[in-house]
Amino acid sequence: MSNKVKLFKSRFLKGAGIVSVLIVSLVLSACSAYMDAEPEFPDNDIYGLWTDTTAMKPVGRNVKKLLFRPDGTFLYVVSGLGYYEKQEAGDLSFYTEEHGNYVQSARNIYFVSKKSVQWDVALNQPPVSVDQDKVIFESCTYQIDKDTLKLSYVSYPADAPVLTSQKYIRKKQLPD
Repeated sequence: MSNKVKLFKSRFLKGAGIVSVLIVSLVLSACSAYMDAEPEFPDNDIYGLWTDTTAMKPVGRNVKKLLFRPDGTFLYVVSGLGYYEKQEAGDLSFYTEEHGNYVQSARNIYFVSKKSVQWDVALNQPPVSVDQDKVIFESCTYQIDKDTLKLSYVSYPADAPVLTSQKYIRKKQLPD
């Protein structure tokens, strides 16, 4: 074999080796970047924390908080403050938490609570947690007007269904 052919083969193999290493490096770095990327969610006005505070008679107040996360989970908390004798207005009397999933369409939200946690200071016991699959806010529709969220749903305060409306004020949006 002539020196020219040997030189050509040597240069060709070096060049092919360099190109192969570059291609493998690019593929690996692209896969790594894909795996490290944070999931992106479309903008949605409902994401974030919404609250409502209602004075109760004769004493106390209820603070309701509803947190919508982009991953389709929610947290709904009702806290009772200042209900019992010898309590200050801001003292926690009881709370109920509902942890679950929601599915949202243009006008409706379907809520399923997967876990309920309840606590009452008067019982002098630790919180009680129950795993469940329970629909809350039955037949729920919603409207958002600036920083106000209105939920309309069916509740059962006695034996008969009642159309109920609840308004919440936006407290915090989730970070961008």
